[in-house]
Amino acid sequence: MKRKAAVVAGMSMALLAAVIAITVNAGPVNVAEEAAQPALIGVMLHADWCPNCKALDPKVKAVRAEFPDVLFTRYDLTDEYTRRQSILFATWTGTDKALLVNQATGYMLLLEPKSGKEVGRLSMNMSEADIRGKLTEAVAKAKMMGDDKMGEM
Repeated sequence: MKRKAAVVAGMSMALLAAVIAITVNAGPVNVAEEAAQPALIGVMLHADWCPNCKALDPKVKAVRAEFPDVLFTRYDLTDEYTRRQSILFATWTGTDKALLVNQATGYMLLLEPKSGKEVGRLSMNMSEADIRGKLTEAVAKAKMMGDDKMGEM
């Protein structure tokens, strides 16, 4: 019994050491950076059956890593359950006006994070280069809108 307990304790210590090693190697977490506000919100209006979504999604996935300050998410309008969940999420994040106005699928809305106002849109007809350019433009526009709001305070 003592041998079994020693083996389990040894395994637990090895697991703990592995977790500590992984945590240390990952480096410290900068809480301020982790809690930063997004520069832009990209919301894909998606449905599983939508051919436009299937065309746009891989293009966005190909460039999104270049925009770490953009929050990419989706409203899933596939069925009543996912539509309801998307409405709840949109209301919680303050982007519900954009969802209520835009019920079609197959494109991505680019929203200024504080106001939820649309500053651009991505469509399936755009190339990866077009998407990259539009995201860059929308980030700059959203930043200007945010700076204007700071000046009003």
